[in-house]
Amino acid sequence: MIHIEPTISHARDGTAVLTCLERTRTAARAQPSWFWGHQKTVATKKQRNRGLAAKNPTIDELVISRERMHQVSAQFLKIDLETGLTFLRSARQTSDMERQQRNRQAARKAYDTVTKLMDKVRLSDEDARTLMVGLERLRSELEEFGEAF
Repeated sequence: MIHIEPTISHARDGTAVLTCLERTRTAARAQPSWFWGHQKTVATKKQRNRGLAAKNPTIDELVISRERMHQVSAQFLKIDLETGLTFLRSARQTSDMERQQRNRQAARKAYDTVTKLMDKVRLSDEDARTLMVGLERLRSELEEFGEAF
């Protein structure tokens, strides 16, 4: 049986040269195992992670991050509310009863999502007023469609 042993060497011009040596199995056995075995240097986990770990955030960075999260969450709630109102407008414009029901259900889901998540987000006074007005509008329009609360 033939054993193929690839080796990589570097030429003077910096290019890598791949050489494959063929040895018979008996010849390979005659050599020490480190000679024909595949040697690979593997870094330890500590060596691999050295210099790559993120530094611990400061208190100021955590506060800024939390405020940003609340701002983005408030924007999400406003967009979800607008999406619910858009579904209701679409339900009004179609004569297809199946599409009307599907859009009404999507609008109700938007209403339920906003009311559920609104308590979990710290809202500014302006955002809270905007959401409350939008929720009242969405609820009244859903009631016109026969949705029970």
